[in-house]
Amino acid sequence: MREYTVIKTDSAAAESGRVWEIAPAAPLDVAPWGADYRPVSYGQLVCTDTDFWVHMVSVEKKANIRAVATGIHPEVWLDSAMEMFLMPIPDEDSRYINLEFNTQGALYVGVRHGRADGHLLTETDINIFQIRNTMEETGEKGMVRWTVTCRIPFAFLEQHYGKHDFAGFRTMRGNFYKCGDQTPEPHLLVWNMIDYPKPDFHRPEFFGTFKSEK
Repeated sequence: MREYTVIKTDSAAAESGRVWEIAPAAPLDVAPWGADYRPVSYGQLVCTDTDFWVHMVSVEKKANIRAVATGIHPEVWLDSAMEMFLMPIPDEDSRYINLEFNTQGALYVGVRHGRADGHLLTETDINIFQIRNTMEETGEKGMVRWTVTCRIPFAFLEQHYGKHDFAGFRTMRGNFYKCGDQTPEPHLLVWNMIDYPKPDFHRPEFFGTFKSEK
């Protein structure tokens, strides 16, 4: 099982993006079900006194970018997408938040025990996540680098998990993903290996560990 160290930072560094220059990178370099197309991708997670921040990066062929979904709760996984699943209090609650994004900042978000046991957060105001996307040419012909950044307020987590000292966490569990089911070159990449016979990101038994920095 892979482990990732979540560094503590201040809100200004997280909001400005400066923290991503020093935060560890979790590589999405595992293809559990095989894939010829493996864009270099990684995820990052940091903690402030009031929220977690997620940052994900992928360098892709421009021709493989699909961007159809918009708004909240569309089928973003059909597009060029990156995802982060987080189980914030694994010792007390086995539910996890699934956050799924495309290159346009569309968001699919739910809280669940697994694929068949959970619900979409239909009443959620997408603005609380402060989602930001960028896309730029890499300088290599036909390649682009796209990113997505998302804020996860502790107040939002408290709505679903109750009052907890999220800033003082010791360990959490989760995984990062890269996919694109209907892109010209479909692919499914993960940070922590999923040992399951058919494609399924909703396998919390294969989540990696997020550790607080000491």
